[in-house]
Amino acid sequence: MKAEDNNTTTETPQVESVSDTLGDAVAPETPSELDSMRADRDELRDKFLRAQAECANISKRLTQQHQIALKTAGLDLARSMLSVLDNLDRTLDAISGQDAEDALVEGIKLVRTEFVKALKDHGVAPIVAVGSAFDPMRHEAMLQDFQSDASPGTVTQELQRGYCMHDRVIRPAKVAVAAAKPVAERSPDGPQAPEQDEVNDADV
Repeated sequence: MKAEDNNTTTETPQVESVSDTLGDAVAPETPSELDSMRADRDELRDKFLRAQAECANISKRLTQQHQIALKTAGLDLARSMLSVLDNLDRTLDAISGQDAEDALVEGIKLVRTEFVKALKDHGVAPIVAVGSAFDPMRHEAMLQDFQSDASPGTVTQELQRGYCMHDRVIRPAKVAVAAAKPVAERSPDGPQAPEQDEVNDADV
């Protein structure tokens, strides 16, 4: 019994010392330390959310750029093919007086139809010009039409057809635009404008 008592008395201080050590390890932080940790947590959370939003924006931007690149990959090729279509139209205009059932005429018409279909399948379409309001982004004004009864700013004539590819202009339409008729300088019933004096060499 004495031996057991001795063992008990010797082991008790060790247990108390371990308990004291654990108590020191889990001692609560001071309020200032807690505030500092909360501030660090909020700052890290804010940085994480910002980085997440930036990654989402970058992914969205890259997807849009990829889609645009796919749509406009054949832009230069389509633009160069427009001159071929212009030549086909000129050829048809030149042989318009011939028999419509002539094999040559039918062949050129068939080639043009297939050519236009191929361009359309790749997103190339003509720009509507005559009768629409002049749009500097889609039309190129070449002439002012003072004889037309259309309201000023209306396209009255198409000099060269324009084309766009997926809503992107690859060649603007060259057009004539209606303009306001100039007011006559002299009216038969109104006052006459004074004539300018001629400048003689002797007066200079």
